[in-house]
Amino acid sequence: MGGGSIEDGVSGVLVPQDDADGFAKAIAGLSAGRGKLKSMSLNARERAKDSFGLDRMIDGYLALFDEVALARPKAYAQQLEQDQPAF
Repeated sequence: MGGGSIEDGVSGVLVPQDDADGFAKAIAGLSAGRGKLKSMSLNARERAKDSFGLDRMIDGYLALFDEVALARPKAYAQQLEQDQPAF
């Protein structure tokens, strides 16, 4: 069963859909092992930051801008460079 951004036992607990008993056991296990709960919480936070944080978003935009810039016809790019002030 795929969990997307949740890694079972590392950043959360995955339980099959419609498995009420499994869900109850997962909650009971997390309640009994507070250290594991804290560890998974920290891992989930780090994973979310790595996957959806500002640095990731900026890197994505820069990659997109590079892709668009490389797709421009060369003559248009040269004309654009001539018309832009140098920084």
